[in-house]
Amino acid sequence: MQVQLNNPYADEMNTAWNWLDNAQASLGIFDNKVTNYAVKLQNKAIATYKNSTGSANRALPELKSLQLENMALGEYGTRANSNPSKQYYIPKCVGGTVAGDVCTCSGGCTSVQGWQWEPRGTDKTNAAMNYADTVRSAPSPPCP
Repeated sequence: MQVQLNNPYADEMNTAWNWLDNAQASLGIFDNKVTNYAVKLQNKAIATYKNSTGSANRALPELKSLQLENMALGEYGTRANSNPSKQYYIPKCVGGTVAGDVCTCSGGCTSVQGWQWEPRGTDKTNAAMNYADTVRSAPSPPCP
């Protein structure tokens, strides 16, 4: 990740001319996006989306590390600004019906029913997904 010269996390001249400083500043920016954006957004969603019985196996799970990275990449690349309609993932009620923020299972409930994190739309309709997937698919530079 190339750090902008006017980035508040970086010393302008050091990051402009020193790739090690630039890489360290990039890591700081990305870590900030994960901890101050993706994790907070995840925790807010977990507190909001409930299941009908309070059963832990149907509550919205925490995002996996790759999913947190995708959320952070999407925020970095698109400035989604915690807007639910712009996120990589959204909570989805699987195998049940929704009433407000509560997912109620229909029929016999299984561990795969209830709230789950699902990609929002496709890469053509989800700018955060498109950006994260593009970054991940870019070839790695060769090792010196």
